[in-house]
Amino acid sequence: MLRIVKKILLVGGVLLGLLVLAFFALGFIFPKLENKTRIEIDKPRELVWNYFVDEGKMSEWMPNLKQIELVGGRRHEVGSRYRMTFEENGRRVVMEETLTEFRPNELFAFHLENEIISDDVRVNFTEENGKTVIVQEDSIVGGNAFWRSLFVLARSGMQSSARKYYENLKRNVERLD
Repeated sequence: MLRIVKKILLVGGVLLGLLVLAFFALGFIFPKLENKTRIEIDKPRELVWNYFVDEGKMSEWMPNLKQIELVGGRRHEVGSRYRMTFEENGRRVVMEETLTEFRPNELFAFHLENEIISDDVRVNFTEENGKTVIVQEDSIVGGNAFWRSLFVLARSGMQSSARKYYENLKRNVERLD
């Protein structure tokens, strides 16, 4: 009987070790995640752009954004830095955003980071047949091997969150006159 228990524990330990190894291997195999989100909004590009860059309206389409604060530079100037505070599942998450490119009505690009994540984001605005097309491209890297591996497993949830934000933006902007 003791022999069987030892074998079960040995097999269980080996399986657990393999699972841990496989988990961390994900972060090394996929060190960076690339995501793309696209949405079409039935309003002119300038109107959509102005709503998108209005810090006072951001929490209307990103409901977990609790505060955005300019901490360096000038508003909408390349190199300016913002502290963004989100609430995720009752937990406060603070991110620093650095504006990397800003072309009115065309491009809003930034680097977003904290100790857990580093995300280079490009949000392109184009107009097609009187509608605005927004394409967001993310390049995400976890802050360490654990987070890189976890982000691989959480990728669809991250894409779903981005999609939900843009659906909120679309709904809000399309209600405007």
